[in-house]
Amino acid sequence: MALFRNRLSGRGVYLFDEPEAALSPVRQIECLQSVREAEKRWDAQFVIATHSPFVMAYPGAPLLHLTLFGLMERSFQQTNIFRFSVNFTRPLRAS
Repeated sequence: MALFRNRLSGRGVYLFDEPEAALSPVRQIECLQSVREAEKRWDAQFVIATHSPFVMAYPGAPLLHLTLFGLMERSFQQTNIFRFSVNFTRPLRAS
């Protein structure tokens, strides 16, 4: 959290590799609020590698998936984590 509060300090391109790894969902959203503020205030840009559905669902962010053929843009609904979440929340059938 200190990184997001104290290091986002101007225009630039910021690269993060799974910054949410040790954060609770609430803290992840707080970090994304810092990203949003930096975007608006300084015209900063962010490249974030993540497995977090919260980070992937960031409004307006393009999602790029690394494939054998290079980077491919995907919607949030096309991600594995979204499909897993939908399947996980479906009611179980009685046998």
